Amino acid sequence: MSNNIGGDDTSVSIFTTLLLFQSRKPYFFPTSININNFSIPVIKKNFDTHSDEFDFYNPYSYLSFPSGEPFKNASEFIGPLTNLTSSLHLNPLYPDELQILNRTSPFRWTSDDIIIITNGFCVDKCALLTLFLSKFYKVKTIAVGGLLDTPMSFSTNPGGSITSTNAFAYSAGDKTPDLPEINALILTIREAYDFNNDNITTGVLEYLFKPADYRLYYNESNARDPSLLWVDAANLLN
Repeated sequence: MSNNIGGDDTSVSIFTTLLLFQSRKPYFFPTSININNFSIPVIKKNFDTHSDEFDFYNPYSYLSFPSGEPFKNASEFIGPLTNLTSSLHLNPLYPDELQILNRTSPFRWTSDDIIIITNGFCVDKCALLTLFLSKFYKVKTIAVGGLLDTPMSFSTNPGGSITSTNAFAYSAGDKTPDLPEINALILTIREAYDFNNDNITTGVLEYLFKPADYRLYYNESNARDPSLLWVDAANLLN
């Protein structure tokens, strides 16, 4: 999982989790998006027109948390606006992913047979996957490198999504030229949340420190041949 930037598609992390462990519900961390005077009309339009295009502001792109059921209406997705964020929701899987899961028998191994090793640069969807496996399935984690005898996280920048002022202008139908990317204002529009066994959120994942269970350190040998780190990791399982 080292030097893993994670990618854009959350369903890959969800699919991997369910492929390994198929029993738990809710099956992943919930998220919410920012709600404002711009996004509310977009949400209502997407719902009323039954849009099948993926959009941060399309209720049909998500499932409600913790039930995993589709949203009944736009208001249910928008929520009470307590913190200017939407109701909690989950990303659904693609039909072909569901088909594979339905045709796959449970694997014989357990969480005790798996260990996650990372140099800490396990970003975005990689971070969500490792955090979920660690918390709810007790998969052991190893962080490699860092400061001696100092706790180190095995993940970085878990979840969430950003957009830019250019994207807002495009969605609003603004025909003005885009600002150069270096000058465009980047905005956080989506957050991912930790939650407990009662399905109550306990904080934004971005700001929660999750240290690894074990530490390994680089030396001249494993810096040249990273496979040696897997040997050390396997020894921790035994």
